[in-house]
Amino acid sequence: MQYLLNAISIVLNNSHTMYFIILFFITDDMERQHQITFLSELDQLTKLPQHYNLLEFYGLCQTPDWFYIVYEDLKITLKYKLLESRQTTDNNLIGNDINTILKFSTLNEWEILKYCSDIADAMDYLSSLKFIHKRLCSYNVYITSLNDIKITTFGPAFDGDGRTIDLSRWQAPEVLKFQHHTPKSDVWAFGCLIWECCALGLFFLYIYILGLNTYF
Repeated sequence: MQYLLNAISIVLNNSHTMYFIILFFITDDMERQHQITFLSELDQLTKLPQHYNLLEFYGLCQTPDWFYIVYEDLKITLKYKLLESRQTTDNNLIGNDINTILKFSTLNEWEILKYCSDIADAMDYLSSLKFIHKRLCSYNVYITSLNDIKITTFGPAFDGDGRTIDLSRWQAPEVLKFQHHTPKSDVWAFGCLIWECCALGLFFLYIYILGLNTYF
């Protein structure tokens, strides 16, 4: 999405409620092709009914110089949650107590299954509305304070330092080769997310399709 320049998080506070929101900055000097893509996605976005596992869309705002798309803002991504859950094993405990169960993660199997189930519910909902996500990855999935999943439906993925994430690690072969997005390519990305969840954030994908002997 070359037409999206930046995003910031701000807090709005009134006498009753505090809102954490993220603003996507859009300029008005886009090339024609980018304008068409942007308007098409914006039209889909404004018509998309809300779902519990989708990041809440608050609305649009326009100034003479900028166009803003306003979303609910959450801080903890699935990627961060998985990596932070890892625990190092204390070798001194091994063999000292046969009743000791060595855990390598603060997350249990049911929590991982819940994350996968929540993502599947959200993606199934989007698919039922003929909405192709195109950018599903662990950086575009957020964890609420209640440990529920929320997926973004607009904009690129950012890491903790605000840098844009390369989505090629989650993209299907037909997307890598031809930029051809379909519901099936979203299913591929979902499969990559399941791998990440089971591997606590580790991503491994051996690439044959482009003739590259490498892994992520």
